[in-house]
Amino acid sequence: MAVALGSHLVSFYSSDAGRLRVAVPFLRDGLMAGQACLMFVTAHLRELYLKALSGERVGVDAAMSTGLLTFMSTRQESVAGWIADFERHVEAALRDHPGPVRFLGETVTAVSSLQSVKELLTLEEELAPVVRRLPVVMLCPYDVRTFDGFTIVEALKLHFDTYSYQLAYFLS
Repeated sequence: MAVALGSHLVSFYSSDAGRLRVAVPFLRDGLMAGQACLMFVTAHLRELYLKALSGERVGVDAAMSTGLLTFMSTRQESVAGWIADFERHVEAALRDHPGPVRFLGETVTAVSSLQSVKELLTLEEELAPVVRRLPVVMLCPYDVRTFDGFTIVEALKLHFDTYSYQLAYFLS
């Protein structure tokens, strides 16, 4: 599906296979089109995604060596620090590769980095105007086994760009 630049999208999954159903095609299609892809995932999830992308015949080693596929640090930091780091990564990706940039940010990773669900939701809110001004498409997968109902509803509210598309596509 064609997605507008500056989109801040959400997906929801309830299994490990569901985690990959939307995210892997999102990344695969970007890499195959020569678009930079940036990921924010734990080391364990990184390996899971790389294995799935390899299974889709994506040359992940080549993509990483050329900077087409990069990863943000998962160190603990503030919302402002996270956003600044994100903007630096997008800037670097655009220096080396024509846009747009595809970003996959696993929200379970963000909770660990930011240290609370409240800070995750603050990040999501503050990211909306940042993403709008950049040639980026952002996908934020939520594991519904991890988050409570309140958080899921807030995630839906904060990712209103998703409503421009068939919501069912983003549910796994």
